[in-house]
Amino acid sequence: MRGKSELTSITVDANSSTEAVRMAQDTALNGTIELRRRLREQRSAMGSPARQEASADICHWLTRPGPAQWRQYLNLPGDPPEVIAAFWPLAEEPDLRPVLLAWQSHGYRIVLPEVAQPGVPLLFRRWHPEAPMRADHYGIPVPTGGPCEPDMLLVPTLGFTDTGDRIGYGGGYYDRTLAALAATNPSLVAIGVAFYGGKVSTDEHQPAAHDITLHAIVTEKGWVRPAPT
Repeated sequence: MRGKSELTSITVDANSSTEAVRMAQDTALNGTIELRRRLREQRSAMGSPARQEASADICHWLTRPGPAQWRQYLNLPGDPPEVIAAFWPLAEEPDLRPVLLAWQSHGYRIVLPEVAQPGVPLLFRRWHPEAPMRADHYGIPVPTGGPCEPDMLLVPTLGFTDTGDRIGYGGGYYDRTLAALAATNPSLVAIGVAFYGGKVSTDEHQPAAHDITLHAIVTEKGWVRPAPT
């Protein structure tokens, strides 16, 4: 049987380890918050004309190659996509609407995300140029049609690394969504969309355990394809 002093020592060691873990988590969290702030400021400093030009270049790269060749280009198995999830541009995000119109006219089904309620995976609803729109929980425009599950996603990305780690906006919606979709569709493909200025080194950002790695990122300078794992 262990003595009282030994048990006390074990308790102290356990508490110290827990405190060290919490301190490390707090440090990482504070670093990510600061990094997000810096990336937002950097994106804002681009100015509207530069963002518009960069958005047009991103749309260009999303067709070089086009969706039918994405899996082959990324060395991924599976069929070409039928349903592509994109996003409506908010604030200073890349504007993909020109390429969405082109894809829709070529027979792809385009869906946009909806925050149905806080803390749960996103829903996706079918979009077309004449689709009625309404505001979701956060005031983001979404189509009013029925839900439709995508097989490829274009993910809004604030920052990224060469290894495919994504820095989002901190709500965790896409991490939850990608995990939920991949559970029923292991061949799901997720491609980040970002301005190139959002690129950071792996020293600046280390992903959390729940973060989902992207298959690729598209910027105004082209594709960033992480090495296969």
